[in-house]
Amino acid sequence: MCTFSSLLLLGYNYFLCSTEACEFPVLLLNLSRVMTVLNVAFFLFTSSMLMNVIYGVMTGIGTIDRMKKKAAGTMHSAADPPLLLKRVFGVGPLWHWLLPIDPMHEDHGAVFGWRPVKQV
Repeated sequence: MCTFSSLLLLGYNYFLCSTEACEFPVLLLNLSRVMTVLNVAFFLFTSSMLMNVIYGVMTGIGTIDRMKKKAAGTMHSAADPPLLLKRVFGVGPLWHWLLPIDPMHEDHGAVFGWRPVKQV
């Protein structure tokens, strides 16, 4: 989110500022170009990592397990059920999902592997 907002700010100052007060020194102009390239690189990296995590949650297969199944050629026979979002994020209010807090679960033992999971 930070890289996206900084890209918007740099893009606005670089492309849309057309008054005389917006004439920047060469050093500042070159620094903004370097920061734009770095921001694009960081944005692509973090968005690809986010998509990897979302894919893992939706399919129920972790990254290491997925890589092992691809190497063994058994990806098509994967029968892992997708994870329920309340098992990942907890049963609290939906806006808690966006906060980095400890989620509340209905059955802590099943979530942490101490007991078998009850099928819903």
